[in-house]
Amino acid sequence: MYYLKFIAAISLGLISSIGFAENKPVPLNTVKLQLNDEAWVKTANAKVVIAIDATLDQAQLANIHGQIMANLQKIAQNTDWHITQFNRSKDQSNLERLQVLAEARLKEPELAQISKRVDAVSKPGAAYRIAGIEFNPSLADLEKARTDLREKMYQQIKAELANLNKVYPEAHYFVHDIMFRENTLPLLNRNKLMMLAMDSVPQADHQGLQVGNQLQLTADVVLAANLITQ
Repeated sequence: MYYLKFIAAISLGLISSIGFAENKPVPLNTVKLQLNDEAWVKTANAKVVIAIDATLDQAQLANIHGQIMANLQKIAQNTDWHITQFNRSKDQSNLERLQVLAEARLKEPELAQISKRVDAVSKPGAAYRIAGIEFNPSLADLEKARTDLREKMYQQIKAELANLNKVYPEAHYFVHDIMFRENTLPLLNRNKLMMLAMDSVPQADHQGLQVGNQLQLTADVVLAANLITQ
């Protein structure tokens, strides 16, 4: 009886030792690299924010949304405008007061006469004004630049790995880990300067003008090989 228990204890101990050995991390010989590259994220359009301040009675309130969207199309035709803020309150004379923000991304040629068009749709009781123009790339522009830059760095990593295995062919190095870090450097805020310049320059003279942000990407790379022990 005790003999059987002793054998069982030894068997369990061997199983535990084998399991521990299987779970133990395989020792690696590692080479760490840091790669840096950059790209310009270009865009040919800008985010334009229009603010509307209106005071109206109940009858005018019924179709105000349609009027606002129609006026926005007069500012920039065939544009997908989005209302991002719609605040409604009453003033001391019991009239409805609206504060609205709308935004869209416009191409450079459409910005040429935007100040004049905004002034043209304004009238007593409904004032339109430019709240901001941001010459920053869209998320789609930024993501495309990220993808292109990562692909370029993958090729650099592939070349580094091939060179390392050429020097140490017996080690069989492989890519163990890649961590990307990025830094986006925005352009100086020059919204008003650009807007004034476009109003004073003929449309044909600034077609194709592009602005952009600089995207800097860093890759922390670990190349590894199984450590051979004698």
